[in-house]
Amino acid sequence: MQFKSKFSKSLFRPLLYFLCFLLGTAYTAGAQGLLQEYANQRQKKIPVRDSLKIDSVAISSFSIPGINPSDYRISPYAAVLYWNKRPQQDSVTVRYRALALDFTKVYRNKNRSVVDSNYFFSSSAYRQGGSSNRFVDYDQVEMNGSYGRSISLGNNQDVVSNSNLNLQVNGYLIDSIKVEAAITDNTI
Repeated sequence: MQFKSKFSKSLFRPLLYFLCFLLGTAYTAGAQGLLQEYANQRQKKIPVRDSLKIDSVAISSFSIPGINPSDYRISPYAAVLYWNKRPQQDSVTVRYRALALDFTKVYRNKNRSVVDSNYFFSSSAYRQGGSSNRFVDYDQVEMNGSYGRSISLGNNQDVVSNSNLNLQVNGYLIDSIKVEAAITDNTI
C-alpha cells in the first residue's frame, strides 16, 4: 500500500495493532466461555457418610485428594460413593469428570406396548426345561414350488446342464413376522 501523507501512515500501524488486540481479546473471551460451558471436570466438597450419590449423571476419572483409593469404591454409572474405610474428616473434596448420559435410565425410541403385543423376542421366550416347541413353527408356513435339474447331450458331443427353481412361500414364522415370497432361479 502506498500512503500519500505522513499522517495517514503514522495512524495506520497503531490502528492495525489495536484491531488485532481487540480481535484476539474477543476470541479468547469467547473460547473461555465455550470451555466453561462444556467443561465436564467437577470438584465438590461432600459430607462423609456410608454411601452418597455424587452427581445425577455417570462419572469417570474419580479421585479424592489425600485419601487412599483402597479406602473407597465408586459406582461410576450410578455415581455413588461407598466407603470401605471411613476417613476421620467430616467432609472431603472429590474430583471427577461428569459424563453426558445417565446410564441407569432406560432410553427407548418407542414404548414396547405400543408397537405390538407379540414380539420376536419376548421376555418369556426361553424357558429352561420347558416344552420342546421349536423357535420357528414351519407348520404355519405354506411352501409350494418345483426344483429341477437336467442334462442335455448335443450332436457335437456337447453336454449342457440345466437347473431351475420355482418356490412360493406364504405364512407366519412367528406370531408377528409374516413371510410372503416368490423365488425363481433358472440357470443354464
